[in-house]
Amino acid sequence: MSKKIIDLDLIELNYKAENKEEIIGRLSELLQKKGKVKATFKEAVLEREKVFPTGLKTKHITFALPHTDPEHVNETGIAVAVLENTVKFSSMDNASKILDVNTIVVMAVKDKSKQVTVLQNLISMMQDKKITEEIQSSKDKTDILKIFKKNLFQNIED
Repeated sequence: MSKKIIDLDLIELNYKAENKEEIIGRLSELLQKKGKVKATFKEAVLEREKVFPTGLKTKHITFALPHTDPEHVNETGIAVAVLENTVKFSSMDNASKILDVNTIVVMAVKDKSKQVTVLQNLISMMQDKKITEEIQSSKDKTDILKIFKKNLFQNIED
């Protein structure tokens, strides 16, 4: 991989957030500190979330994949939070359905053609019982980092 898409500084573990806006803001800040996104990123993600919600429920986990258009991105990166609590996200398949989410992956994808691949890889990961159990039981950011590096990065070269 030519660039680091995720590192320890882009992971929040046992973070307590009041709502989805707070956690999206926090993960956006982490991405911005790393130079991966522009100052417009956070607001663009929040606005997109209102129109195209990103909450998803699989058999094993309920999670959210907030993201926005590449024009707000400097280089591809993802920031992950496994919350101490849950926050409410609207469901991707039915905006009126509210989901309690504790795992959030904010995606910043520079190449629009790779955005679908990243989404598909993340959704595949979250449909895997073993992977989701590892994420939920992780006690250390290093464990989360290893899980994402091992499972996410097929077909996502920058």
